Amino acid sequence: MNYLSQLKELQAKQAGGVPSKGSKGGFAGFDGGPLGRFPGISPDLSHGLIDLETMRPPRIARPEVWPDIVRDCIALASSGWAKVALDQGWHPLNLWGVSPAIGGLVDLEGLAIWLDGRAIKRIEPTFAEIHVPGAVVLFPRRAMDGAVLIWEMGRER
Repeated sequence: MNYLSQLKELQAKQAGGVPSKGSKGGFAGFDGGPLGRFPGISPDLSHGLIDLETMRPPRIARPEVWPDIVRDCIALASSGWAKVALDQGWHPLNLWGVSPAIGGLVDLEGLAIWLDGRAIKRIEPTFAEIHVPGAVVLFPRRAMDGAVLIWEMGRER
């Protein structure tokens, strides 16, 4: 049995039946595989997040914070919070977007770039509530005109 046949058999067992021959869906990875790390996230966004992990820092004012930004971007997706936000109408740019201004400074930041290691308490259609001891901090969902996904900013270098 060749690899493709084994793959189809495994998929059929996991789905509880035989895959249809007319299926148009693309393979998004096994559970626990690279793309399966991000529940409810589309393959194109998952690929961007995977690329982000190995990308050099783009031109930003404080390149030393790049590992923290990457960590928060990955955590937002792998924790399930990104799916919650997307299901409530947030755009990917609201989560992982940056709007570079002149001189390499960031004008607008998506939620993941802004988090700075802080935990999310809840996400609503218009805001995210962030856990900060002794305070209620809200991150508003806002227009991200001119923004790009952070992994696209890194590719421009």
